[in-house]
Amino acid sequence: MLFGFIGTVPNTKIFEGVIDMDERGYIKTDADMHTNIPGVYAAGDVRVKSLRQVVTAAADGAIAAVQVEKKHVRLFLKRCSFRRNSEFNRIKNII
Repeated sequence: MLFGFIGTVPNTKIFEGVIDMDERGYIKTDADMHTNIPGVYAAGDVRVKSLRQVVTAAADGAIAAVQVEKKHVRLFLKRCSFRRNSEFNRIKNII
């Protein structure tokens, strides 16, 4: 098995002072890829983690995508006219 290695310096300088980072410049997230800013996610090798490989970056992206989708579906449902009936409560509990 061969893994290519392209470096250990994350390209996150543009986010300095805005998004929380560790001392090496990696973005801090929770397990669901949320950053300190609501609605902003980080995925891949720019975030703090112990393993940096393409497969983990892809998994991070999938997790972040699901979180974004859930957030947008919840926002949509809150704006729907049926939000006070049982259909809304049934859908809300699914997501």
